[in-house]
Amino acid sequence: MPLVKDFYQALDSLAPFETAESYDNAGLLVGDFQSQVHTCAVALDLTEDTIRYAQKEGADLMVSHHPIIFHPIKHVRAGSAVYRLARSGMHAICAHTNLDLAWGGTNDVLCEMLELTGTTQLTGEQGEEFCGRIGKLPRPMQPEEFAAYVSEKLGGTIVRYSNGGKEIRTVGLCTGHGASFAWEAFRRGADAFVTAEVKHDQMIDARAMGLTLVDAGHLETEDPVVDKLLSYLQEKFPSVHFVRVPREILGISSACVKGE
Repeated sequence: MPLVKDFYQALDSLAPFETAESYDNAGLLVGDFQSQVHTCAVALDLTEDTIRYAQKEGADLMVSHHPIIFHPIKHVRAGSAVYRLARSGMHAICAHTNLDLAWGGTNDVLCEMLELTGTTQLTGEQGEEFCGRIGKLPRPMQPEEFAAYVSEKLGGTIVRYSNGGKEIRTVGLCTGHGASFAWEAFRRGADAFVTAEVKHDQMIDARAMGLTLVDAGHLETEDPVVDKLLSYLQEKFPSVHFVRVPREILGISSACVKGE
């Protein structure tokens, strides 16, 4: 059977861990490189709920996008995700900003979902590479139509947006918390920018400069990469049983209540 280190190396080939941002915490965060893997669970996040689900499925290894250890921790006690994972004997590999930056990673999956063409890396004035993409829509759209288009492509999720007041042909994007890159996309000719966790003042600023800024949700823009990871690892390790942890297990959802 393949070892944990084989999974690490496979993920490193897809999204080199050395490319992760300096503030990030990616790689093997819990466990042992030399242990065998019979069942692997793939999830967006490692929480008590997702770990419990993986335990019931008999997983030896969990692969996630978001790291189980990100901020410094002073203790590991019962009731925490780290405690549950370590006590269960499972291992955890997390591919975070390295997967955001990688070709074929989170941002490219979102580009595919939005059917963008001619996509390129989002870069700064000095040629520095940012965590995002820019590409062309299948057809021009007005801001209202584009917001509905994003919602539909992401499974009917609720979106917030600022109306930039002009037709949209070129779209920039960054999955998760990426509104800080909207200006760079605008500088590159983007008419709209899709991301998540957008602040109110960022919406106001975007409208003022004529950019349609769409907040499509952190979960909604990043969870699709879990399916990409699952397919990639299944192809690499056909002898291993795989489990896709449903995003509903996270207990995060949206609701829209229409008044009378």
